[in-house]
Amino acid sequence: MEPRHYYKELQYSEDLLWYIQEETSLLGIVNAYFTVHGKKHSKINQEAKQKIYPNNKFFYNICPSHQNSPNLYSFYVDEDKKLFYCLGCGTAGSVFEFIMNCYQIDINEATEVLGSIINLIEANLLPEKLKEISKELKQHYGKQDQWIEKSKEKTQYLTTRVDTYLQRSDLENIDIRKTANRLCCSEEFIEKRYHNLLSQQPKEKIKIESIPRFQ
Repeated sequence: MEPRHYYKELQYSEDLLWYIQEETSLLGIVNAYFTVHGKKHSKINQEAKQKIYPNNKFFYNICPSHQNSPNLYSFYVDEDKKLFYCLGCGTAGSVFEFIMNCYQIDINEATEVLGSIINLIEANLLPEKLKEISKELKQHYGKQDQWIEKSKEKTQYLTTRVDTYLQRSDLENIDIRKTANRLCCSEEFIEKRYHNLLSQQPKEKIKIESIPRFQ
């Protein structure tokens, strides 16, 4: 998360914001909001649908910033990086931006809402508006663990598939982009597994006789 000094009205420490972001599941907050308000962001008044990908990446067919076509899964959540991005309209940010944009509240109010969801702040002490936001999100928050587990299973399957392919390939002449297209995964993932396999290869021993000597 970027430092929050650009929020001139920020009343809380940046350390607190860092802590809240680390302790809060962005996926959990996004899904809780879409569960309650998803239909109003759909062109056909349809509930949000989700696609689960490896490496804790999740796509939704609706976006809170624009009305998305129901067959386009353009709203993207990266749970590991704790960031969201819409491929359709370009809206992006952390869990704070998501809450602020969806409910039209400022950074301090978003901090209080999120703090109450992770039981860092007593919800009953919040103003009525924030109390209602916290209540509706908390009611549906916490279901993300099952999807994270499914993503983990897909990651394990993809890792095995990619490693098997790379082990049968000439690593010195591997084309990362073509391999990614062939295996239907990201270049980033292929490159990561490629370097992992290289690091596991035994280093060639140099014979003493082969070392040139100075005369």
